[in-house]
Amino acid sequence: MNATVQLLELYEQWKHLTEREGAAILASDWMEVRDCQQKKQKLQPEIIKVSDLVKDSPRPADGSDFEPRLRECINELIQLETNNSATLETRLNATRQEKENLD
Repeated sequence: MNATVQLLELYEQWKHLTEREGAAILASDWMEVRDCQQKKQKLQPEIIKVSDLVKDSPRPADGSDFEPRLRECINELIQLETNNSATLETRLNATRQEKENLD
């Protein structure tokens, strides 16, 4: 498998984990959130390694659409991560408010 395909597949795995993480945040399934985060942490070194391979490989002259696809994928991941962060912040604020009400 060439490095560009492998990199896109790794980012697809990251996307799947981020979507699972988002669903777990909504469900307050903190064990699932932690599991997804741990799996993403394990993916990071592999993504870095394959990214380096992609950087070091010559670009195909066939008008490959790799870079636009990569950019689109990364933008989607940024949006998903941003959404998860905002959802988590909302859940945290609600929990803080609930705690204050109980105190």
